Amino acid sequence: MKFLTFSLAGPLCSYGETDRWDYRGTAEMPTKSAVIGLLGCCMGLPRRDKRLRRLCDVLQMAVRRDQAGTLLTDYQTVQSPTGVILNAQRKPRGSTIITPKQYLQDAVYQIFLYGDEGELAMCASALNHPRWVVGLGRSCCPPAVPIVPELFEAESVVDALRRKVDTTWLRWIWEKTMMAHKQGKNLAEQGLTNRLCESDVRCEVEYSDSFDLNVFTGAYQIVRHDAVICADENRYEDRRVIACVVRREAVCF
Repeated sequence: MKFLTFSLAGPLCSYGETDRWDYRGTAEMPTKSAVIGLLGCCMGLPRRDKRLRRLCDVLQMAVRRDQAGTLLTDYQTVQSPTGVILNAQRKPRGSTIITPKQYLQDAVYQIFLYGDEGELAMCASALNHPRWVVGLGRSCCPPAVPIVPELFEAESVVDALRRKVDTTWLRWIWEKTMMAHKQGKNLAEQGLTNRLCESDVRCEVEYSDSFDLNVFTGAYQIVRHDAVICADENRYEDRRVIACVVRREAVCF
């Protein structure tokens, strides 16, 4: 079984799913629409391109959270050049509104895509040679390390999720830890201790009737509203995933 994997790591990321209008939250795990959007960006596909929907349909996704981020809320002020902001019913609601936006700080995820092998190879090539600048859920969230794709073989999704950690982002975390140490900062307050040795990590895997749930620890099904229909019109549909905990190969840098 062939997989395409790559890391998403950065100082800030945000993966909105169901929030609209003023409040823009973030999910704890990357959404499939965000990953498909990132691939579309690398391929140079506009939002209305039907190939985005095809990518969503032919590729399945699993996510491994290698490092949980801390939540950050940014309160932004929006003003209208005409002096009036309209609501969804086109009724005036004032000239200034506050729009809280949530981000995750220093979160690290490993993405695993599987399905059509031709599409996987095309995605790997696009990630190596992106057409446009990519972001981690939002354009204002650039990745901290290069997004380096890797195609590999594994017996199953569980075996893929258990493979060792990508050390590219680990080097980044280690350098950040050493810099904080040299500056005399408390590492515990900076949230930099006991994060490089975690072996039991949370994962999400797209649901399939062929899965034996007994191979996943603490597995349960949830519904994510993040399958792309039309990104330009903000139209998405439900996607069933398995939330679970997987013991990966522990790495201490």
